[in-house]
Formats: sequence, structure tokens, C-alpha cells
Amino acid sequence: MTDEEVKFVVSKHYPRFNAQENIVFLTDYKYWAKHENELQAWCDTYECRLSGSIVIIPDDKMLNLFVLKWA
Repeated sequence: MTDEEVKFVVSKHYPRFNAQENIVFLTDYKYWAKHENELQAWCDTYECRLSGSIVIIPDDKMLNLFVLKWA
């Protein structure tokens, strides 16, 4: 996979946030701009938070769902 195909990067337990949460950095801005509404609906359904170009995911189970859906 090339850098151009990477849609997101996962950072577990990013120090700026709650240590229990996982942070997903959205790296492919063109892809996410096309899917912004779908991503927001997904976040609402699974109780994740979308904030700018990051998604805050409360636990590993939801992180796995995110990766399966968006990878």
C-alpha cells in the first residue's frame, strides 16, 4: 500500500486524550471529504467522536469495527 492509499492512521492511547480511547487520524482528506456524512453517521451509531481530522474511538472493539468498515 502506498502513502496515497492510506486513509487513516491509528494511534492507541494518545497522551493528549483519555488513555482508554483510541485515536484515528484521517489522512486522505479527499476520501474523507467524499464520505463525511457517512463517517459522521457511523460515528453517531457507534458512539465515536469525529473532531476535525480525527476520530476518537472509545475501545478496541469499536476500533476493530472502524478498521473493518473503512480499510
